[in-house]
Amino acid sequence: MKPRRIVVGALAKKKRVLPPQVEPINLYCLNTPGQGDGAVLLDCGFFIPHEIRPKQAHPVFQTDYDALRSLSLQEVAAGLQAHGYPGIDVVISTHGHADHAGLGPELHREYNCEFWASESEGSLRLSPEDAGFDMRSVLRSNGFYEGRFGPVAKMFASTEKDGSPGFSRMGDAEYDLNVRRVLKPEEVIDLGEERYRVLEVYGHSRGQVLLVNESDPSDMAIHGADQIQKNEPPTFLSYSGLRLGLGWYLRSMDALFEKHPEYRQIRRIYPAHASTGHLDRFEKTPIENLGQWWDACSGKIHGELETALETLSTGPMLAMDLFEHILGERADALAAKGMNGMIA
Repeated sequence: MKPRRIVVGALAKKKRVLPPQVEPINLYCLNTPGQGDGAVLLDCGFFIPHEIRPKQAHPVFQTDYDALRSLSLQEVAAGLQAHGYPGIDVVISTHGHADHAGLGPELHREYNCEFWASESEGSLRLSPEDAGFDMRSVLRSNGFYEGRFGPVAKMFASTEKDGSPGFSRMGDAEYDLNVRRVLKPEEVIDLGEERYRVLEVYGHSRGQVLLVNESDPSDMAIHGADQIQKNEPPTFLSYSGLRLGLGWYLRSMDALFEKHPEYRQIRRIYPAHASTGHLDRFEKTPIENLGQWWDACSGKIHGELETALETLSTGPMLAMDLFEHILGERADALAAKGMNGMIA
């Protein structure tokens, strides 16, 4: 089970076309090549399609989108050819953040592929009669009305019929996609020689999809998206409303291991924003499998939650301020790299 990986964004980063807040992303071809079928691809890459782009310069992601589109599609085409796929049949969306789902409309234009996503994520409209990519939903579910993102929301804001903020300055704000399958937790995706179990983990998004390759029970692998990163703590920094991430993340990961204790023995993680390979380190502590990684992660998160409780006991605090208080110097380091809390 060798990973069939396509890195999207590396060329754009080299040419300084990729916005500094965004990292290149690993896309994975999940089905076995060489049978004449197009790829079943996990995630898309970063982009802001012109249908949902602000009519003025984007307040967060300013770049040459024509160049970004060309370079990203060049990387996708080269990767498909290298792995032996004639095109793309299906894109599975782990979650609706722009660095994972934004290139979807461009892939749809180029390959006429269909899209699968979880119902709980809610960033793709998931009925065949009304199948689309809804940026309003993505922005609402990612904290654009909270704390320091308030001014960003106001740049788009109008009033919709229900009285909620709208995004009329984003063009039509939606793009029709061929969304054909709603992924359910614990569902098994059968791709012939390879089978993947669908998991949902909360904390980074409303219901991020993780996939475990169970084709060979003695050598399983997990596609961890942003929630499980090789040798690193998880990316849990979605802090809007329901998804103020750490507590939800702990609960859903603990539930995952309770239901599937065998997953603790998984040695191979294929993350979204890091190199692939065997787990070997968490900070400076050698580890051998996913269970040991989770023990280290959860211990670290519990410590941060204790800090949060101490902080909140002094009075209410905006989620972003709480986030910065908990992370301290790490938040400053992210800011120094030009990364804001939404993307970090």
